[in-house]
Amino acid sequence: MTNTIVAQPAAVSLLTTDYFLTWQGSQSPSTRKTPVSALTAYYARLAGTNTFTARQTISSGGIGVTGNSTVTGSLTVTSGETITGNVSITGGGLNVTGGASTVPLRGYISGLTLSNDGVSPNSVLDVSAGFCTNSTNTTSISLGAFTKSTAGTWAAGSGANGMGNGLGIGASTWYHVFAIINGGSADIYFDNNPNAPNAPAGTTAFRRIGSFITDVSGHISPFFQIGDEFYLATEFTTVNSATFSSTPTLFSVISPAGLNCIARMRVQSGNSASAWTSTLYFPSVTVTGAPLLSSTIFPQVAACSASIMTNTSSQVTGVHTASALGSLVITSTGWVDTRGAFL
Repeated sequence: MTNTIVAQPAAVSLLTTDYFLTWQGSQSPSTRKTPVSALTAYYARLAGTNTFTARQTISSGGIGVTGNSTVTGSLTVTSGETITGNVSITGGGLNVTGGASTVPLRGYISGLTLSNDGVSPNSVLDVSAGFCTNSTNTTSISLGAFTKSTAGTWAAGSGANGMGNGLGIGASTWYHVFAIINGGSADIYFDNNPNAPNAPAGTTAFRRIGSFITDVSGHISPFFQIGDEFYLATEFTTVNSATFSSTPTLFSVISPAGLNCIARMRVQSGNSASAWTSTLYFPSVTVTGAPLLSSTIFPQVAACSASIMTNTSSQVTGVHTASALGSLVITSTGWVDTRGAFL
């Protein structure tokens, strides 16, 4: 490994056995006892695997690590640090008082759990503290606990309004919740499109962290979230049909609009005139094999729980095979949303 120190700091402490030093041509020394003031040292760029066994302090310039570094003492950086390899700290600590640039983990999200506000649940959304990588996997977004209201156009800060540009709150409508960087600060806003076209001016990074649906009065429907699982506090019967047939038919369920998510539901089907089978499935696949529900006895109904991927219009496909029309009831209980973690 060869490490080079270039440019001139105010002061620098070196272990000469660990570094190859580059001097100005007119000041090339003949021994390693030449004062540091004769060096054109400015910062150390470590291009291999490096081990720090004592405290290292860099008070100007920066340290660029393109391999792996192990810190067994303390590393203090008061300017900037760029890490494209790995840093392992086994004692002491890494203290950065300037800027630290690291490569964000692709698709990462932790915390940022959504819930109805305890005081104003109809119009205010609570977001727990958390951290995520933005939609392009280039920027990290870190937030403390936050609240945002549906009462008006977005304004910066917790407790302010959160609607995107040109948007108002509507009835029976899906809204997507975004963590953003705006004006250099982390914040939250709401959009009716999962691709964030109505982000507030000045937004430089965003990540969708969840979605909610409003009721017929334009209130945030009560729900709760556990990880990627979203549960409706009040379930919706979205399908109640007496004309279920052998023609593949799209049925609407509760699942975030504009996205492929897994809809959680309870399903009941039956036929009063003949033996039957019923199947629900993701609209983009061809179904073969065993049905979801069936009966050779009539009149007879059967029920089960089901988890089915939706199309981007919050729909699943259903087919009922019998010589007579059947019935279908779907009660939506929630959905599974990975919030971009695998994109």
